Amino acid sequence: MAIYMVDRDLPRITSEGLAELQQSAMLASRRLNAMGRPVRYIRSMFIPGEARCLCLFEAQDAATAAAVNELAGLPFTRIVAALDLSSPNCSWYIQGGAMMDQICLVLPILPGKTAVARDFMRELESARNAEYDQSERRIGIGKEVWYLATLPSGDHFVAYMESPDFGTALTRFAQSHDAFDLWFKQRLAEATGVDLNDPPPMQLPELLSSYAA
Repeated sequence: MAIYMVDRDLPRITSEGLAELQQSAMLASRRLNAMGRPVRYIRSMFIPGEARCLCLFEAQDAATAAAVNELAGLPFTRIVAALDLSSPNCSWYIQGGAMMDQICLVLPILPGKTAVARDFMRELESARNAEYDQSERRIGIGKEVWYLATLPSGDHFVAYMESPDFGTALTRFAQSHDAFDLWFKQRLAEATGVDLNDPPPMQLPELLSSYAA
């Protein structure tokens, strides 16, 4: 099995049309698999300024990649072999025509600092909430959810985030000298020992399964 990129010109397509394209590609992949021709739709990227859509498929050959698009009734200008260099630890979905990264982050809480962690989150949800909203919008985080998980090894923060570009958002946050961002980083460091002013190398949890209706 190899990776193939399918290039499309889609002038005047809407966000709803892109979502329908994705669904058609997935359904056609399932139908072709049932017919004995292995193929898997991976994902798509849309370039608004050029009205181009680039879709990745895993298939046994270029002819199969073409067949699945013809079965779906999707136009294309070319199909070429490609390499998929995406992170195995990051999921994504399309929102409003844009691809959104989905990130899960697990941070052990320092021994004896669970109360500090809870206070941090309470303040974030109350007195600091308006500043929190401004910060997230500024750095490019669309959704952020924090959990406290109690495990045999101790308490952990589990954070779920969505962003059009998580790597860029993290870099902006790390480099920010905004008063709220500095407060957030200080409070996180008090609870976990992790200083996001200079983020340490971190291994994101391994993505094993992802479902979207």
